[in-house]
Amino acid sequence: MAWYEIHPTCGHDYREQIYGTNSHGERDYEVARLSARLCPACWKQQQAEANASVNQDYELPALEGSEKQIAWAENIRAVAVTTIGKAIARGEADRERFASQLPLAYKMLDFAKTATSAGWWIDSRENTIAEIAQACKHSTI
Repeated sequence: MAWYEIHPTCGHDYREQIYGTNSHGERDYEVARLSARLCPACWKQQQAEANASVNQDYELPALEGSEKQIAWAENIRAVAVTTIGKAIARGEADRERFASQLPLAYKMLDFAKTATSAGWWIDSRENTIAEIAQACKHSTI
């Protein structure tokens, strides 16, 4: 274990403790990998901006939970809603092929707009799309 200076692409240098051996350059590889990215603060800011854009594009309501839960759930929800949105766009482009699946996709998007519990998004993170589809089959949305 040792502390290394990381020089990420955003220019915000920071120190990182890297564990493990360095007999085959493992730590050096990790330093290079971290240096090729944004610093943690810039990455969080970039994620927050991307999530805000998805929230605005799909008119999603604010999530309820702690600050950390909301930040985590926003990422999960953004990926799920974007995936559903792409499926809807693909279905609209080829209605003949996807006509039977479009109603469920729209229902899933409506459900995503009503699921405001950060905890639900976090608990469902492993299979969010399947969880949404299952919830839609049992809801009256």
